Amino acid sequence: EEGVEGLVHISEMSWTKRINHPGEMLSVGEEVDVVVLEVNKGKQEISLGVKQTEANPWTVLAEKYPPGTVVTGKVRNLANYGAFIEIEEGIDGLLHVSDMSWTKKIVHPSEMIKKGDALQCVVLSVDQEKNRVALGVKQLAEDPWLHAIPTNYHPGMIVKGKVTKITNFGVFVELEPGLEGLLHISELSDDKVENPQDMVKLDDELEVKILR
Repeated sequence: EEGVEGLVHISEMSWTKRINHPGEMLSVGEEVDVVVLEVNKGKQEISLGVKQTEANPWTVLAEKYPPGTVVTGKVRNLANYGAFIEIEEGIDGLLHVSDMSWTKKIVHPSEMIKKGDALQCVVLSVDQEKNRVALGVKQLAEDPWLHAIPTNYHPGMIVKGKVTKITNFGVFVELEPGLEGLLHISELSDDKVENPQDMVKLDDELEVKILR
């Protein structure tokens, strides 16, 4: 009514979109439907919500995407710990780096995907309280550690591989496409090694022994 104003906090504007500024959703002079959330007589404040005029999509998301559901989404953003995949408008799922490959050590998601990619994933869980969806890519295939790898590789076996990564604690050796093993710095030489790069370089072919 005339002379009475209420505040729509930025967090009450959308269920799914991350709003940085009210101008992204509303403009001065625009008429909008709102829901009264709270009336504080002491502070003479009225709290309003815009998103409450629509159903909260997160309440039905768990039913819509039960664990094991295969979805195709768009890679919206990359972070050190994983990638954000938009599975429907305004709904992002997190694909953690640990859920990208059964066998390959992924340091950064950019090693496997890039922004804008269309990606097939498996829904691992939906947390309605925290508005989070956990996604996985490696779960699209059977875990090779259950059968294939134990069958083909065993302790004491001598195999050949290629150096794919060098770290301060050792080197990663690719035994076959997508399968890497860690050659710890302590296993590079009988002598103490300060830096693995003193012993090997990227793409070196090595003969190694499987310890465990």
